[in-house]
Amino acid sequence: MSCFATSVSVGAAVFWCPRLCPSVLPVRAEGASSETASAFDLTSLKCRAAVLQLEDGQQQVLLRGRGGSLQLAVSSGDILSPFLLCVNAISPVHNLKHRLWALECLNRIRANESLPGRLFPPDPRGDRLRLVLRALDGALDRASHQDIASALLGERRVRLDWGDPGNHLRDRIRRAIKRGRALMNGDYLGFLR
Repeated sequence: MSCFATSVSVGAAVFWCPRLCPSVLPVRAEGASSETASAFDLTSLKCRAAVLQLEDGQQQVLLRGRGGSLQLAVSSGDILSPFLLCVNAISPVHNLKHRLWALECLNRIRANESLPGRLFPPDPRGDRLRLVLRALDGALDRASHQDIASALLGERRVRLDWGDPGNHLRDRIRRAIKRGRALMNGDYLGFLR
């Protein structure tokens, strides 16, 4: 399968290239009648489903709940009518941790539950990354480093620490902007592994 972009956004849905994101679960869809007990029907799920039809005929499915989302890469078959879902989650072995997580998500969906928040714990780097991205936004808007620091850390803090001879606050803002630029230029892919 070729991927022309790292991710494709369809409305609020973001589809990742399966070659780059090991959490995308590879599946096959085999035809089934709606009466088949184990048929998987996207219209009967408690979570929202978005389907992306690729130029080569393959399909991507994004199943979204309150807690997060699960993406399926459909290598064969058609998921727009009831189907039997065949999963190839074990290969390659180095993706096993991600695939087991994806299988647990799929199991919850198959049990007609929504995706529970416990399967999507907050990233411990979240606060730092928010600061980095906000600093990058300021830099891209051509704000001065001092203005960025004031917006992110408060006027009082900047008034007290901006002139410090150790330049700790200035360096923190510089590092945040540098990290933001690196993320913007491709380092974000590291979050997928």
